[in-house]
Amino acid sequence: MPKTNVKQSSDSPTAKIAVSDCRTVGLAYKKMLGDDGARVSKTKTAEVLPQILAGAVCKQLKVCGKANCRCVRAGQKHVQYCRFYRENGRLKKQYIRTSDLESVRAACQSHKELQASLRAGCAQYKQTLSVSRALLRMLSR
Repeated sequence: MPKTNVKQSSDSPTAKIAVSDCRTVGLAYKKMLGDDGARVSKTKTAEVLPQILAGAVCKQLKVCGKANCRCVRAGQKHVQYCRFYRENGRLKKQYIRTSDLESVRAACQSHKELQASLRAGCAQYKQTLSVSRALLRMLSR
């Protein structure tokens, strides 16, 4: 077991902090910073979003509820985009930022194409299986 130095914390004389733990926290903090030392945003951007997403993207018109907004005064509603998908048999709804809209649409389309190719492959497998069973029946007679 590696030997670690122990220092007294300045907040409490009884609390002890291992130096190796401090180094681990320091490395984790450096990973949060970019190459130039600027803090990296933790929000998901289009680069880190998954390339395949189940569901469909829909446009909805919503009333925001602010007292002085155009949706209350003039009846003009705000446009919001949502992704609807099923998880464990339940319908889920996820709001989409306008900046991420095209990448989410592309990911949903990729999922739709993947499912279509899987269905086609499954149908081809069933056809091949039925033909091979028919050949086995002919050979066993």
